[in-house]
Amino acid sequence: MEAPFGSVLRAIRENEPRARFVGYDVRAAKRRAFLLSGTLAGLSGAMFGLYNGFAAPSLLHWINSGEVIVMAVLGGSGTLYGPMIGAAVFTVFEERLASLVPWWRLLLGSLFVLVVLFLPKGLISLPSRLTNLPHSRRAPTDEQREVDTDD
Repeated sequence: MEAPFGSVLRAIRENEPRARFVGYDVRAAKRRAFLLSGTLAGLSGAMFGLYNGFAAPSLLHWINSGEVIVMAVLGGSGTLYGPMIGAAVFTVFEERLASLVPWWRLLLGSLFVLVVLFLPKGLISLPSRLTNLPHSRRAPTDEQREVDTDD
């Protein structure tokens, strides 16, 4: 089941002039999407402050917004669960690797580059990529050759 607002946003993403021609109010839809995005971001920031009891100025450092982008691209932007998977992978790598090596960001950056190169749709596309792998061609065994020649 698709929501009408999601269908409008998808139509705008695919072909904005066509969406405008069909009769969608593109500017209003973009405004609503921007408003919804800002509202959810503000709500999550407020909840973070309530949960921790304070908001340190270091949270405004530019690297934090870069981490969010890395999380989204790592998991698969444009999907619902992709950024969640990317955030989980990023957080687990950060927690595990930061305690082992001081240059954990280099390893995470290498993972990010590999995902961008080999999985352009993010980690969420990995299961479908694995199921669509071509099966390896092996030489037929003697039994298979006998069955093929008997027919």
